[in-house]
Amino acid sequence: MGHIRQLRMAHSDYQALIAQGKLAEAASAMEADGLHSQAAELYQQLWDFESASRAARATGDFPTALNNQLQLRQPQPLEQLLAEIERANPQLAAQCARVGEDRGAWLVAARLYHAAEMPDAAARCLEQAGDLGTAARTLEQVGQIRRAMDLYQRHLSELEEARATPDVLAQPCFHLGRLLLRFGRHEEAIPLLQKSWSASDDDALALRAGRAAAVGLARMGYDHAARTAMDLLRTRAAGGEVPSLDECLNDPDLAPIGSDSTKVLAGRYRLGHLLGSGGMGRVYMAVDQLTERRVAVKIFTAPGGARGRDAYRRFVKEARASGQLQHPHIVNLLDFHEEMGFMVLEYMEGGTLEDRLRPRLTPAACRTVVLQVLSGLGAAHQRGIVHRDIKPSNIFFSTAGAAKLGDFGVAHLQDAGQTQTGAFVGTLAFMSPEQIRGDAVTFATDVYALGVMLFQMLTGQLPFVQPDLVTKHLTTPPPLPSSILPALGPAFDEAILRCLAKDPSQRFDSLHTLRQAVERFPHGPEDPVTGPDEARIPAPNRPQRRASDRRFVVESTVMDVAALQVLEARDTRLGRAVLLLRIAPGPGRAPLLDLILLAAGQGGESLQRVMSIDRDMGQATLETPHQAGEPPSSSDPPTWGPDEAIHIAQQIGHALAPLHTAGQVHGAIRHNQVTYVGGMVVVSLLGALEARALHRPLPSPADEVAQVVLMLGLSGAPPLVDGADLARWADQQRRRRMRLEPQQRLDLLVARALADAPPEVDRS
Repeated sequence: MGHIRQLRMAHSDYQALIAQGKLAEAASAMEADGLHSQAAELYQQLWDFESASRAARATGDFPTALNNQLQLRQPQPLEQLLAEIERANPQLAAQCARVGEDRGAWLVAARLYHAAEMPDAAARCLEQAGDLGTAARTLEQVGQIRRAMDLYQRHLSELEEARATPDVLAQPCFHLGRLLLRFGRHEEAIPLLQKSWSASDDDALALRAGRAAAVGLARMGYDHAARTAMDLLRTRAAGGEVPSLDECLNDPDLAPIGSDSTKVLAGRYRLGHLLGSGGMGRVYMAVDQLTERRVAVKIFTAPGGARGRDAYRRFVKEARASGQLQHPHIVNLLDFHEEMGFMVLEYMEGGTLEDRLRPRLTPAACRTVVLQVLSGLGAAHQRGIVHRDIKPSNIFFSTAGAAKLGDFGVAHLQDAGQTQTGAFVGTLAFMSPEQIRGDAVTFATDVYALGVMLFQMLTGQLPFVQPDLVTKHLTTPPPLPSSILPALGPAFDEAILRCLAKDPSQRFDSLHTLRQAVERFPHGPEDPVTGPDEARIPAPNRPQRRASDRRFVVESTVMDVAALQVLEARDTRLGRAVLLLRIAPGPGRAPLLDLILLAAGQGGESLQRVMSIDRDMGQATLETPHQAGEPPSSSDPPTWGPDEAIHIAQQIGHALAPLHTAGQVHGAIRHNQVTYVGGMVVVSLLGALEARALHRPLPSPADEVAQVVLMLGLSGAPPLVDGADLARWADQQRRRRMRLEPQQRLDLLVARALADAPPEVDRS
């Protein structure tokens, strides 16, 4: 009690000193008594920035300390403070960098953004500071080649206007010339490289510029000139080692950017066979050398390489639209290099819907496919994205048979005032009347295309065919599907004719109402859920099934806790293992079903797939971990290397992001909830369901992400707020670790080759 009374008395003394205007005495007394934050505020009022910085630093308030130190403009104390901030952690460095940016201390901010591993922000500050050359090199290191070229060009122009000497111009000439060379702009690149070569006082820079100029000459077909240039380089090197022209042509630093002749794109994606080609690009099967997964690489190849024209803008738009969408029934965008002109998509081994129309699908199969497409399209519409080119060749299938909507090349954000101009965008056989007329495009446009596709899936033919296809779309009523295939009943006719209404306002007013209509399609007997353990369900809730209808045969019980039962079963129709979930009626059912529905609608490839849900019965079917690889061990946690841990963290972040965005968490992230095989990561839902069934307390998103970081041993991670933040941070780390210098990559490959060589091989 005496100690508390003493503090109160001291507080009143401080107030008295302040009331008397003795702020310096009050601040000094507060600092002596350990009240550093209050002292710092008083020092700031007195413009005693040195003391304010000292007091703030004593409490660990480095942003305030830096703000005051910047007022003083004293180099030595500022350097000491910056070094201390850099040694702390990236998050603190980022906070302090923003202080420097607000104060206009651009070089200080750039330095701290570098420490925070935020090169984009560092480059922005360097540009503001006028250090265009360093800003350009920073952008080039993180792959933002086009922005780097712009800054190199500005830097060179400013130096030329200032009448800089040739040796000063040599370095920006080299950097800009090398990038122009990599983009195939040889005629612009070679004069810059020759200027750098002849003007540089730095022999190493002159050698690099000369090699690049020789490569440019060779690529233009001037082999004799290229070899002469190499001879001149050898003369200048005066006996020093100069590589051959062939070695220069294979230099990764001079490799072409955006060319599909490059066997490995971005040092990562090794191209395989051609899958298809179209007006905007070619699609190749490729292997991601980082994860060893097969992917599809789409390379922009429009005539003339017109990156700034409509074709390339649509290509970029496709990537950006796809990048906004993460959904089990949308083809997932894995990577995008705008400067290099290619995107990386998940590889769909199951082919397209067009491949399966021979000539039509059964009503049951049609119903299944359309419901899955509607699920993916609904996610796009929620983001304000109209696809505008729905057709069978844009519906893809995974190896498990899931339908996924792809190719957002002509999609656009919904805008009530936007109309389509110029040539037709889309495919005429599936194009709505408003698209043909060039009227405003709305979500109803996709409904029309779905109607055409439904018609073709069920009847084996299109509702409108040549000749005069445009007039038929605009004015001719579509035929009844049942007039072509009498077995189709009124439910099919009604739904499809409503989709194909000429007036968009007469179509289904939402995808939800269209889904309800499709769900009413006759599709045969129900898929039963039976097995030896079915007797465990209370009789009033047990579905009555005929033995001949049995589809699932239960093989074992995986979990039986509270109201939740999980059974491993065999799907006799598809010949694969599944997990059957049964949730007893009661107040505990809703939280479990809410999580399952969220995972089904928003979960990505890294979250265990929900295959079917029966909300009324409290049942669901889930993919088993065996389908993604061997299930994780439940004993000791595995040991992952740094690259593996970062990759796993990124994928877990993608799995958790939709849950966190919806206000949910997983709640049971442990090593035995994560399957990792061949670069593929799948987070199980079973632990999350068990935690809710047993009413365990659930962590916050930030705490859940911290558990992931701890589990993976990522000690250098800053505090992260949610799954999306974890995925972003891990992606930054992955990219940083991949940015090895060419010589380091070569050394690594040689070391691996020697390590794998048999003992009898002469390694000299």
